[in-house]
Amino acid sequence: MHHSGPTTLDTAHSTMSITINEGGGRTQAKVVLHADGERLAGFGIAYRHPCDYLEDDARRKIATARALSDLADRLVATTA
Repeated sequence: MHHSGPTTLDTAHSTMSITINEGGGRTQAKVVLHADGERLAGFGIAYRHPCDYLEDDARRKIATARALSDLADRLVATTA
């Protein structure tokens, strides 16, 4: 394979913020992506059943994972 010169890559910068609110046995996460001058958000919730022994950290992780999944679905929908 012959290369005629150096390869240049396009670079894009994005920022993401995650906000978590807890109360009443419910943990809510909001993920906001800022990319290419646009803003897109995803949301996730984790509930604690009275019989559950989930640590607070586990609920935060579950809510955040759900918010990231929601954001991914929204990104796919905007590009389809």
